[in-house]
Amino acid sequence: LQLLLLVLAIPGTVVAWRAGRKDLAAALIIAVVVALFLFWLLTAASNPLWDLLAGALRRLQYRFRLMGVLALAMAVAAGILVALLPKRWQAPAALALSALLILVALPSLYVGLQHLYATFGTRPTLADARAAEIQSGGTAFTQYNEFEPLWREAPMGDALVAEIGPDFDPSVAPLVEPSSALAVVSSQVASSRWDLQLQATAPTTATLHMLYYPRWRATLDGNPAALQPQPVTGYVQAAIPPGDHSLTLRYGRTAVETIAIAISLLTGIALVAIGVRDLLKRRRGARVPAPVVAPPETAPSWWLLAGFTLLIAFKWFYVDTSTTWLRCVSTPERVCGADSTTDVAFAGGPRLRGYAVPSQTVKPGEDFRVALYWQADEKPADNLYGFVHIRNSQPDLPVNPRSGSEIWAQQDNFTPGNLSTTDYVPGKLYRDEYRVPIPEDIPPGNYYLEVGWLNPATGEQLEPLPESVTPPLDILWRSILLPSVTVE
Repeated sequence: LQLLLLVLAIPGTVVAWRAGRKDLAAALIIAVVVALFLFWLLTAASNPLWDLLAGALRRLQYRFRLMGVLALAMAVAAGILVALLPKRWQAPAALALSALLILVALPSLYVGLQHLYATFGTRPTLADARAAEIQSGGTAFTQYNEFEPLWREAPMGDALVAEIGPDFDPSVAPLVEPSSALAVVSSQVASSRWDLQLQATAPTTATLHMLYYPRWRATLDGNPAALQPQPVTGYVQAAIPPGDHSLTLRYGRTAVETIAIAISLLTGIALVAIGVRDLLKRRRGARVPAPVVAPPETAPSWWLLAGFTLLIAFKWFYVDTSTTWLRCVSTPERVCGADSTTDVAFAGGPRLRGYAVPSQTVKPGEDFRVALYWQADEKPADNLYGFVHIRNSQPDLPVNPRSGSEIWAQQDNFTPGNLSTTDYVPGKLYRDEYRVPIPEDIPPGNYYLEVGWLNPATGEQLEPLPESVTPPLDILWRSILLPSVTVE
């Protein structure tokens, strides 16, 4: 639909210009140019610009946040196109376009459940949420991991849990690396404030059990103090001179946010001032002629109201309860979300019921995305790791210089589908997503896309059953080969 609007905008601009409505033509051109630019930013073709302006664009975190602005630009273009029609056609066209937009949006109105699982009681506690996050590999209850700290490179997995414990309390141990040069006299830690009394015998750096974020502001003995992230870990660090000191941290606004709020307030004040000025002008101006009384609006026809009511009732009581017209339900023949539905059995592990590969081509330095769909006939006895490997498809290709193996890129999921496999519910589908970083020095060519299961307790991969593997899939030792990947 958006592509159709963009196509119609070209002749619409010509029509508006020839009709002398140059303001509409200019507005339509601007809306289309903005929409095309935003659409380009959502594609991989704009990666060089994202890399060039990483410092500014990284604040968006995710490109999909531009879709709202894109929809606004398209709405402006659609309104202008309707305004170019003869008056007698504007109302029917607007009604038809609104109905079409509603029909297109209907499938998205159904709740799309996130593939995150946890067991809670009627009153979940912080300990319950923490245990669920640890169990799911630290993914938390977010769809896009938007709370993932940008300044931490070290994995937040079993090693971190083993280091600090599942019930870690930063008020008890606020320092990451205690030393003889720095002692904590007292500490009070809350969600948005830290108050520490420190005693230093020499100049040192205090590393706190808190991940760095620009919103945090610190004062040392009442004076502003600089904070910086520790390399790799992302923990907050502050320089402490010798002596007794009071280190205070508060969670507040950044300078950019303060400036943005000030601009918004000034804009609001300006709009109010303009409105007051116009109101005063009207009161001081000449007598305004009596407005022409518009004819009374006719009430909607009874059949329109009755038909609309019947349509809603039909959707509620039949479409939503008895059909899958507007939503997708997985079946043995078709797994929702998967590009290809399969039924590959593994000895002692869940079945591969489907996979989705957005693109079979990738460039060095990019992430290769794969989604696997698993289904267990019964709970596995051991916790299994899922893996995705990109490896040489020909024996004469060079090996990975870092590992000396044919595997150039890989990702292992310790909680496939964001859940330990020992907690899989038999018969339930689990979507297991992978973002495999492709190294910069990988040679161009075709590579195997290898997936499967690994039992960390034995160090062995699970054996796929050959009779369940059909083309285009194949078996490579104890793994499944999906259609090959092309590195350009």
